[in-house]
Amino acid sequence: MAEPPSRSYFISVKISKKLGLPLLFAFILALVCPESFCAAIPFSAKAEDGLVLKGTLFLPDGVKEARPVVILLPMMANDRKSWGDVPKKLVSAGYAVLAMDQRGHGESVWQGKKKIVFTKLTNSEFAKMVTDLDAVLALLSKQKKADPTRVAIYGASMGANVALVYASSHPKIKAIVLLSPGLDYKGITTSDAAAASSIRPVLLVAARQDSYSAYSAGKLAEKTGAATTLKIYEGKEHGTRLFTEQKDFGPFLFEWTVNNFPATPKK
Repeated sequence: MAEPPSRSYFISVKISKKLGLPLLFAFILALVCPESFCAAIPFSAKAEDGLVLKGTLFLPDGVKEARPVVILLPMMANDRKSWGDVPKKLVSAGYAVLAMDQRGHGESVWQGKKKIVFTKLTNSEFAKMVTDLDAVLALLSKQKKADPTRVAIYGASMGANVALVYASSHPKIKAIVLLSPGLDYKGITTSDAAAASSIRPVLLVAARQDSYSAYSAGKLAEKTGAATTLKIYEGKEHGTRLFTEQKDFGPFLFEWTVNNFPATPKK
C-alpha cells in the first residue's frame, strides 16, 4: 500500500535531572551547533547489480575525529526526506548521519539506463535492499569523519525489516531502531533476525491501532533480548509518521540514542 510522505517536524528536548549527564551534554551540543554548522554531502554507492544508491551524508563541521554513524532507512513509498529534521538534530549532537533512498525509491532508481521503481519489484528484488547495505557501508568506511566501527541503523516499516535483517549478520552494527516493523514485509522476514540481534540495544516502536506493526513489534521484542526497549503508542500512524502523531516521540528517540549509542564513548 502506498504511503504519503511524512511531514517535517522539530525535535525539542526538555532537560530534567532524570535524563542524566550524557543527554544533557548532547542537548548542549545541539544548542551550540546550529543547522548551518552541519555539512550535507551527496552520497552515491553502487550496488552489486549496478543499481546506484543515493543518499545524503550529514557531518558535523569542525570535528576532526571520525564520528559514530546513524544510517536512516525510510519506509516503502517514501524517500530519505521522510525523516524530517532527524538528521540535522542528530548531527548537532555529534553524530554523522547517512539518510538513504532505498532501492526503487527516491533517487535510487537507476541501473545504467534502466529505471527501477519499487512498484515493479518482486520479493527477491526487495530482498536486495538488505545486501545493498554492504555497498553503502563499504563506501561509508572511506569517509574520514565517519567511524565504520560505530554504526547504528534506524529503519521505518520496510526499512525496519531491512535494518534488523542486515544487523543480525553484522555484529559491527551497534544499535538498531525499528519503527513499525513487520514479521514479513515483501518477503523480508524478521523473526530469526530478531533472535540473532540480542547482543545490542534495540528500540521497537509502533502505534497500537497499527495492529500488524504493534503485534510484530511485540513478537520481535520477545526475541531481541534484555537490551530491548518496546514502545507502543496509542494511535494509528505508521513508520516516520509517528513523529507527527506522537509529539513526544522525537525527544524520546533522541534520549534513547544518546543513552544507548553515545556520540562520545563511555569511559
